Amino acid sequence: MDATDFAILRYMFPNGEGRFWGSHSIVDPRITPREIGERVGLSEVAVRGRIGKLRAGGLLLGSSVWPNPRLFGATQRVVDLTARDTEHAERMLRSLEQIRGVLSARVMIDEDARRLRVSFVSDTPERTSRRTRELLRLSDLPTSGPVATEWIPTCNWPMRPIDWRILVELRRSPGLSLSDHARHLGLTLKTVSQRFHGLLDHHAIFWALHVDNAQLPVAACIVDLEHPSVRETVRREVESRIVDWLPAAPGGLGEPPHPPAPWIAGMFWLPAAGASETLTRTLLRIPGVRSVRRRFPSLAISNPTWFDEQLGAQLWESPSKMRTEPVDGPAPSSSLGRTLANPS
Repeated sequence: MDATDFAILRYMFPNGEGRFWGSHSIVDPRITPREIGERVGLSEVAVRGRIGKLRAGGLLLGSSVWPNPRLFGATQRVVDLTARDTEHAERMLRSLEQIRGVLSARVMIDEDARRLRVSFVSDTPERTSRRTRELLRLSDLPTSGPVATEWIPTCNWPMRPIDWRILVELRRSPGLSLSDHARHLGLTLKTVSQRFHGLLDHHAIFWALHVDNAQLPVAACIVDLEHPSVRETVRREVESRIVDWLPAAPGGLGEPPHPPAPWIAGMFWLPAAGASETLTRTLLRIPGVRSVRRRFPSLAISNPTWFDEQLGAQLWESPSKMRTEPVDGPAPSSSLGRTLANPS
């Protein structure tokens, strides 16, 4: 992976701004290789070729579709656990599969520690307390916790039986074209396309891009500011001095987007050994920057079991028969989701 590949990765995100919810990288599958190429100065063919190489090399691991927990009357929670060492972190990751409601987790290596950020869902205070106790027991270190609500956009899409069917189909095969999904569902392409765009635009579903963090030469930095009022000024200065970075969108780290936070954050490309020290010195020289906290992404897991249970219940309750029509019209233009699945 080089700086151009990292730039392609950046513009898979809406407006080139990262959204990391539930320990997942949330992208927009409707962004096309042509649009990415226009942002990074490459042809559509070149972008497809680079994405294909990143897939073949194992850095890009595909994508998945995640429902908004609010569809099921639940909120998304997050807790940071501290690990003694890498072996301890790996044991905790394996143990998370036994805790119901855990969605995902990601290990982040700090300057002096390893932290496991765990995202889970809960629909009652009692379940939140019980799951929090189970999680904190995995670490048993005083620096772990506390639990917090992870901010994600509100969903205001009125779900119909057809939407649940489309959601399950998307989760099963996220790399297929909309025309293929329509054919599998026995619905028209127009209907599936309209509902698909509605689900995405109203945050009923999120599209997660899976990356092998071990191959990703980046530092995730939180840049603490002297005052929230300098936030946009510092961000513009970072953009001018450091081209190869993926800024976090407002609210992109699970924190409410308003009022402006007294920090900015993002993932910064590290071209060589020792580059993180140079990066830190560059950031600290920017007026208005007080300090820099570096973290390096490592292991990660996903566990969609809770969502699968909820979706199964919704399908069971939905009417068993729906009007079907033949697919009308050609397949839509290639999307990022399809390119990730089949770049040729």
